[in-house]
Amino acid sequence: MRLLKTLQILPLLGLVTLCANKATATGVPIANPSFESPALANGAFQAGAPTGWTIANSATAVVTWNIGTPYPNLYFDQAPPDGNQVLVLGSNFSQGEIIQYFNATLQPNTTYTLTYWVGTRKDIAAGEYDMQLQAGGDSLAADHLAKPPAGAWVQRTLVFNSGAQSGGQLSIHVIGTGRNYGDGIPGQAMIDNIQLDAGAGVLSLSCPASSALVNTPYSSSLAGSGGKTPYTYSIQGGNLGNLQLNTITGAITGTPLASNVLNFTAQVQDSTSTTASASCSIAVGNLGTSEPRDGAASRPGHRPKRRARCW
Repeated sequence: MRLLKTLQILPLLGLVTLCANKATATGVPIANPSFESPALANGAFQAGAPTGWTIANSATAVVTWNIGTPYPNLYFDQAPPDGNQVLVLGSNFSQGEIIQYFNATLQPNTTYTLTYWVGTRKDIAAGEYDMQLQAGGDSLAADHLAKPPAGAWVQRTLVFNSGAQSGGQLSIHVIGTGRNYGDGIPGQAMIDNIQLDAGAGVLSLSCPASSALVNTPYSSSLAGSGGKTPYTYSIQGGNLGNLQLNTITGAITGTPLASNVLNFTAQVQDSTSTTASASCSIAVGNLGTSEPRDGAASRPGHRPKRRARCW
């Protein structure tokens, strides 16, 4: 499998809001995240898939290693980030690959945060690797950029915002090529303490269409995003005139009867009682003008006064 050469991060969609809130992230359970099983004696190693993980693509260079205390020692100046054991991928140009599937699918409007640690031995060069978060076998985000100094560990973080995407079983796929970064020499990738959190995206609210016409049916909608559905919509200040809000769908409908500027504060609440608000305006004008009339009678030569709009 060819390594991905760029960190893939999907941007959040921007929405104009007055207020937004983020729900607390929850962990996605990972079996054996620090490779402490099978338990090995001090300094021992064992080839094959660690407990809870599966070797991918018939890779041969997969090892669980208890580095051995005390520290510093011949291999590391620092202890592993969590526990005593680590994953070793790749050796002498042979590739190592493991994968773990979760009992969870990709959810919409969710922020996934994948953290892990990478180490470099003092006696063997750092090896090329690729850490991937996948859904349905497709890579959502990937990273291969850590290059710790010899004898040390560094933490890396991947963030993926799903937006409207959903579906596909979530998994983590880790690859080590067994070679050093472009130096033509063998290398090993040392991995430890993989964690995955899934949290609701930022709850946001966008306003409906900002213009309407007198005696013409109006139909637009408040639109919530992020958080945890279902949503409930409400008007917290101002008014909609004779327009009506559907509190379940956010639809605003009706036929305006007079020119006016409708200023109001809308709110969306998600299933966790988190709320977000937005200041909105709908300018109701007469046919042929986008401006509300000032109430003066229509007559030849009369120029209506222009009103400032409040957005």
